[in-house]
Amino acid sequence: MPKLIFYDSEGKIARVLSSSLPKEEWDIEIYGLEPGESKVLLEESEVPADFSQQAYLYDEGNQALIPNPDYIEPEPPRDYGAEIDEIKVRVEKLEKK
Repeated sequence: MPKLIFYDSEGKIARVLSSSLPKEEWDIEIYGLEPGESKVLLEESEVPADFSQQAYLYDEGNQALIPNPDYIEPEPPRDYGAEIDEIKVRVEKLEKK
């Protein structure tokens, strides 16, 4: 699935559009640009599987997505259900003493 990527002068990705249309059928000229923005249409094979707007930048010189060196992977969400189960086990052990 091709992706139309809008990016600023620093390569930061502002927005991404996807479509099931083949790349050659996209009319990217109908999509306007914000001031200072550029756009590029990439094939699915040119987009990393773990792609996210914050984790990658678009490098015009190499015409490719590159990892964003300033990106910090967010903490995984806490599993409150598992934490509650652990606390219940601890409480049961304390009650048996």
